Amino acid sequence: MRLHEAGKDYLAWRRRLLAVIYAGDANFRDSGTALVKMLLKPSSRFAASADLTPLVVVGPGEEPLATAVLIHAHRMPDTLQVSFFEALPDQWQAVDGLVDRARAMAVRKGCRRVVFGLEGHVNNGLGYVVDRPGHTACFGAPYNPPYYPDYFARYATSTRTMVSYAYDLAERNLDHERRAIKRVARRYAVRHGRFHDLRAEMEVYTRLNNESFRDHPFYFERTVDEDLELFAAFRPFLRPENFLVCEDEGRPIGFLLWYPDFHELLGPGEGLGWRSVLKYRLPGHAISRFKVTEFGMLPAYQGTGAVFTLIAHCFELARKHGYRWAESGWIFEDNAKSIGVSTRWAAEPHETYKVFEMAVEVPPA
Repeated sequence: MRLHEAGKDYLAWRRRLLAVIYAGDANFRDSGTALVKMLLKPSSRFAASADLTPLVVVGPGEEPLATAVLIHAHRMPDTLQVSFFEALPDQWQAVDGLVDRARAMAVRKGCRRVVFGLEGHVNNGLGYVVDRPGHTACFGAPYNPPYYPDYFARYATSTRTMVSYAYDLAERNLDHERRAIKRVARRYAVRHGRFHDLRAEMEVYTRLNNESFRDHPFYFERTVDEDLELFAAFRPFLRPENFLVCEDEGRPIGFLLWYPDFHELLGPGEGLGWRSVLKYRLPGHAISRFKVTEFGMLPAYQGTGAVFTLIAHCFELARKHGYRWAESGWIFEDNAKSIGVSTRWAAEPHETYKVFEMAVEVPPA
């Protein structure tokens, strides 16, 4: 067994490993490889402000046993991330090797913690699912074998729990909020994304993200170029209506990003590509589920009810397109404001996720 610091061959190692881990898994969709490929490009905007080290643990027969990308984002200097982790079952020694390398790198870079389950940035992904009852994950949600959390729980000095919620639009509506929505709608307007000038719209998105989530766990400031790079990668799948902006007298104060569950266009093991673009644009490929992946309001407008104008607009669009199910993005279980919004339509969480932190002792300088 050896730990291999991969280069251009990393994606090939990763694909070989995924093919074994998820063989026969009808619920697996490979939406992660495209993101890894984009982030690892030397020209990537994210890579320009982070150190990325792809690792593969290789067995005696030169078969991949485990893989991860160690990420040290310069804007979160106290943290080393073990990202995009994949491993075969019962490979404790292989995982120990990855964690030992991560710990050594963290000490070398002066990091005070190693985080397992953060995929470069919270906008990319966070956490391992711990209770999915055997169904295909919504696009953008974590998907992993049930044993992954066990690998990292033994290292964790602290654990954060997140939940998501699911809604049946045939049963859930906004009747209880209708009066409040009408009241706030007189002050706040909702518009669709202006994709004809994508850079200008990404300036709105980035600013709202950075100001809304400044104190959010694991968040660090994004740049317009990074968001533009990430957004442009999915541009063929997005319509202006998928990016909703709430305005107060023409000033953007909040946003909601939602999209159809593109996993319904894919077969087991498939990832998004031009074939799925064509499926999405041609008739005959109905999608039943959508994801409210992210919404945020400037601090001064939180608690004003303005967020309900965004949610109401989103749900109306979804019903128009014939979507039946809605799923939220992950929410930290101690985020009382977001939990309060979500539990208006679902009493219990849909899924639970964990992210693990391992404290690192940094020798004094």
